[in-house]
Amino acid sequence: MSGNQQTSSAGFAQLPILSTAADYTKWAMAIRAHALLTDCWPHVSGEGEYPQAETDATSDQKAEYKAAMKEWDKFNNRGMGLILRTTSEDLQLQLSELKQQIKATGDVDNKGDVIDTVKANANTYWEYLKDRFEKKDGINAIINFGNLTRATLSDANPMETQIANLVTQRSRLATNGFKLEDHVFAAIILLALPSSFESIQTHFLDGLDDPTSLSPTTVIARIIEKDARSRNESPSMQSPVPPKPANQRRASPNPKQRTASLRAPASIVARKDTGTRIVGTRRKNRTIHQEVVVPSM
Repeated sequence: MSGNQQTSSAGFAQLPILSTAADYTKWAMAIRAHALLTDCWPHVSGEGEYPQAETDATSDQKAEYKAAMKEWDKFNNRGMGLILRTTSEDLQLQLSELKQQIKATGDVDNKGDVIDTVKANANTYWEYLKDRFEKKDGINAIINFGNLTRATLSDANPMETQIANLVTQRSRLATNGFKLEDHVFAAIILLALPSSFESIQTHFLDGLDDPTSLSPTTVIARIIEKDARSRNESPSMQSPVPPKPANQRRASPNPKQRTASLRAPASIVARKDTGTRIVGTRRKNRTIHQEVVVPSM
């Protein structure tokens, strides 16, 4: 089982369920983050390219198209499952009835007839829920635009969560007319990174000839990978050694010292009949007595 599959299985139980508009913002952020980790975000967001079939394709081209469709279907189904698994039963029924217009040419059904519509894909589900639940607000859009362009990322919190928040802000901006091109959004993320991610910035920006070649999907994946690796290697993530209780007695390094400390101190015994006081001092298991005359009371 791959790491992504393990993450997917373990993470489903922690994902929120979308039922109403009040759930949408939290749900959308969680779905974006999970889709990024499981490599299906391009299919959910619509950034992934749908395989194109050639009208007069050769046998090799048909084989390539078939392989590309198989790969596309795998990640598309993963995205659809993610959305269906995290929506209410009512929304699941609505999503299952959606249809999608086919943009590719030459798509045929099982009978070989060219078709115009098929069942919806992951992106159709995503756009349907976004159009239904995401609120349009011009004032907040301007505020989000300023927050996004001045964004800073921190080492204190997981990059996955912070970047998911930036993706949410970008999506809201697009809803309200502030559309950021992919390469612009990728640049904003890179410039928002802390100094500990300088190697990532250098990797993408040094010697960059065409800024439009920057891909947010690639940039985000590289950042999350480095962040996860750094957190696993960080000593602060390891379990600390529990401190000793404050009232715990410290063991003496020398057993003889401990024995000596437990011996009785000098004893004083008074003789009533003579008025003489005897002082006894213990030294190495011997007692030395000294007589001292004390006046009778």
